[in-house]
Amino acid sequence: MKTKEEILDFLEKNNCNQELINDVKNGDGYNWIALCYENFGVKFTELVLQQKQAKSGEDVYDIALSYKENGIKATELALQQKQAKSGEDVYCIARSYEKFGVEFTELALQQDKAKNGNNAFWIAWSYKKHGVEFTELALQHEKAKNGEDVYRIAKKKFALRKPTRVQNYV
Repeated sequence: MKTKEEILDFLEKNNCNQELINDVKNGDGYNWIALCYENFGVKFTELVLQQKQAKSGEDVYDIALSYKENGIKATELALQQKQAKSGEDVYCIARSYEKFGVEFTELALQQDKAKNGNNAFWIAWSYKKHGVEFTELALQHEKAKNGEDVYRIAKKKFALRKPTRVQNYV
């Protein structure tokens, strides 16, 4: 187990985010990072500590968890997105890549309402589940303030669609 001093030494030597250094000195950061070392190992944790999105110990843990649960490729893609400002954003965007694929996630990330990872996740889910047409309608709806609203509105529009007639040819 790394001590607080050892973690601070690593952060300072590697020019890590000052907010993260402060969180380790004055907040919960040490506990989150210690959990990372314990659950994900030294090399992996130290890779995550150097990410620009790692502004707190909780961010570090969320990014490390994303690597573990969503995979390297999805997490690396998520880290490159402008909406990935925190560990939670990285996790949500990577989860979206993993569950809904590159196409729907990239489409969601282009939307104005995808201001963070959580919103992008909900919008990508809507694209996947309700289709482009209903999600695009929902994105324009006046009550759609965030990704979850978009999903809910698209779900209602999708449920109200007119069924297509099946004709039997004899």
